[in-house]
Amino acid sequence: EIRLYAFRALYKIRIPEFASLQDITLSNSTAKDPDIEVLKKLPSLHSLEIVKCKISEHGLRFLGDVSGLRRLDLSTTQTTESTLNALGRLQLEDLSLASCKGIHDRSIQP
Repeated sequence: EIRLYAFRALYKIRIPEFASLQDITLSNSTAKDPDIEVLKKLPSLHSLEIVKCKISEHGLRFLGDVSGLRRLDLSTTQTTESTLNALGRLQLEDLSLASCKGIHDRSIQP
């Protein structure tokens, strides 16, 4: 199992060297939209935490392309109903949306 907790800029990493990366924690980091977009190139990525990051709603929509994700924590991010629609094609087993001001009860109806 490979985990990444710190980074300078994910979009600058050499993907072949990190292809087996399974778990990324970007909480309280300076991650930006381009860092999120590159995650779709990591086929083994199963768990992602993006807590208290200032990723835009547009950047969060890139997560819908990270097909291997099973666990996603977006607590205290700019997640909205539009973000959830983009995530709809993922087969998530665990999704945390604590303190996301753009999410309401009606947003997460089955």
